[in-house]
Amino acid sequence: MSSRLEFTPDMLSQLQAISDQYVEETVLPKIAEKAKRIVPYDSGTLHDNIEPVVNSDGMFVVANTEYAEFVERGTSKMPAQPYLRPAMTTALGE
Repeated sequence: MSSRLEFTPDMLSQLQAISDQYVEETVLPKIAEKAKRIVPYDSGTLHDNIEPVVNSDGMFVVANTEYAEFVERGTSKMPAQPYLRPAMTTALGE
């Protein structure tokens, strides 16, 4: 004999709110912290501009410099030095 718990729409909304709060307060800061530890450090500008952001568009960890994407993905003249994806993978694996 089996038993199952059915979630009402209200219960699902509450679970989503708990999940969102956990991501905002725990997961995003952890990813940002790990990214800061592994990002290539030259002047410190990229390092200092990695931060978690929550707004109406969603939840993100951003590196807010003009060249952040070039460092993460590389260019035809510079190899990639990923820091955001590895930080996310590491943080989510813990």
